Amino acid sequence: MADFAEINAILGRFTSDINTDIDKIMKDVANEAANMLKADAPVDSGKYKKGFKVDHEKGRYIIKNKQYQLTHLLEKGHDVVVNGKKVGHAKAYPHWKKADEYVEEQMTKRVEEIFK
Repeated sequence: MADFAEINAILGRFTSDINTDIDKIMKDVANEAANMLKADAPVDSGKYKKGFKVDHEKGRYIIKNKQYQLTHLLEKGHDVVVNGKKVGHAKAYPHWKKADEYVEEQMTKRVEEIFK
């Protein structure tokens, strides 16, 4: 019969393996979503489209854009103001929502596969 220390060691290895698998899944899904954003992003000069990257911070993978100021304006649209007067409205180019949904769907699917 296995003693308590052996059981703890086995569970520790199991937990470590799961954490490693989940970290790899997070990294892969984040990179796939960043590539989706690059493909779906609106193009003007191309700097925004090329600016997507994945950062690893404190156990999380975060998709960022070097021109972060544009993400909300492009996703939601915005008023065009000249000399303090509204002269029009820039249309929205939703591209983050599709990537968000992809990440949620893929993370759920791939993590569930680990436990099958």
